[in-house]
Amino acid sequence: MVQDTIKNLCAKYEQTSWGDMLKDILKSEEFELAIEQLVSDVQAGQPFTPVINNLFKSFDLCKLQDVKVVFIDAHPYPEKGVSKGLAFAGKVNPFVRELNDVTNVKFIDGPAPSLEYLPKIGVLLLNLAMTSPILKDGLDKPLADDHIPMWNPVTSEIIKQIAYRTVNTVFIFVGEKTEHLTHQIKQSSHRKIFIPSFNNNNDGWDSNNVFKKINKILEKREQPTIDW
Repeated sequence: MVQDTIKNLCAKYEQTSWGDMLKDILKSEEFELAIEQLVSDVQAGQPFTPVINNLFKSFDLCKLQDVKVVFIDAHPYPEKGVSKGLAFAGKVNPFVRELNDVTNVKFIDGPAPSLEYLPKIGVLLLNLAMTSPILKDGLDKPLADDHIPMWNPVTSEIIKQIAYRTVNTVFIFVGEKTEHLTHQIKQSSHRKIFIPSFNNNNDGWDSNNVFKKINKILEKREQPTIDW
């Protein structure tokens, strides 16, 4: 089952712009161990989210040569049916609320947006942990962090490779759990921004309008800005 899963993923991305980058990652020991752990967990009665086919959802929607901005959050939402493979998507959250400052579409009182439009315009929405255990009934706290150790080496390599294969990219690391990934970016052309998950009042990002800040960086570089 594990080898079939890896083979199918390799075939899915082989002819895409991400093929060369993902080839070695998908065939790595670290990725194989992560998939083996997921299979073992499911067999033990612990399902996960999102589904395997959505692990690289941002890459499905964005070509490598179009990447301008990369967000990295900690992990997907651990509830069944919420996560679709994009960081921040599936719930109204601080990321979405801050979008209200730069867009006329208001999400606070409406349904949570899919955010699929962002990768399509060059904004990758990635998670440090590519999966989360689904919260079981009766548990007070999700165990979402449980998958971070097994995915960390895979995601670290992904960030390193994106940095190597792109230029003038803005990387945003959200929350203390992602901060160590900043060291994977060695190229001076890139810009790195670290923001805490919440401010002192726990009601939003302490990010000083990160979306506006990104566009100011792009403007200074004389690059097209993001239509958030």
